[in-house]
Amino acid sequence: EIKYGAFKNDVCLEEVVLPSTCTVLGKEVFMDCKTLSKINLPEGIEVLQRKVFYNCFSLKELILPNTLKEIQSEVNDILLKRVRDPRVKDVTITGVEVSGDLQHATIYYSILSDKASDEKKVQTGLDKATSLIRGELGHRLSIYVTPEIKFERDKSVQYGDHIDELLRKLHSTDKF
Repeated sequence: EIKYGAFKNDVCLEEVVLPSTCTVLGKEVFMDCKTLSKINLPEGIEVLQRKVFYNCFSLKELILPNTLKEIQSEVNDILLKRVRDPRVKDVTITGVEVSGDLQHATIYYSILSDKASDEKKVQTGLDKATSLIRGELGHRLSIYVTPEIKFERDKSVQYGDHIDELLRKLHSTDKF
């Protein structure tokens, strides 16, 4: 973990490559590093706290890992506390994939129902809430760019349920 304000106001810092063991960047770690132009965040990064790159006006290249758990956590919180649409009340965010340039994020979700009509309602509710969620993410994360987001149902949950059902059937046929 790199703690709060570790490189804040550093006027000599131009490029940063963090080790793969780094998992957390604390608040304002690179805040006001006016000469910082490139940073490479490792796959191990899970959390970018608030204002990590605030006022880093020279930052031209920000290489992010494919997933950031903080985005997942924040979207879950936004759905719970800010989105009032009843169609999305039972949604669980299961993962997030972010493009390397932080322009796009795919947010994966699961629901308890297997009904196609419920899936369509939830997707419609999430699509309607996308701009609110993206705006709220921009305020909460204070990262260089807030990605465009899209929601996709996590098929791995359904696949796991299907495998469980097959195993139950196999187990029940073995009892003679």
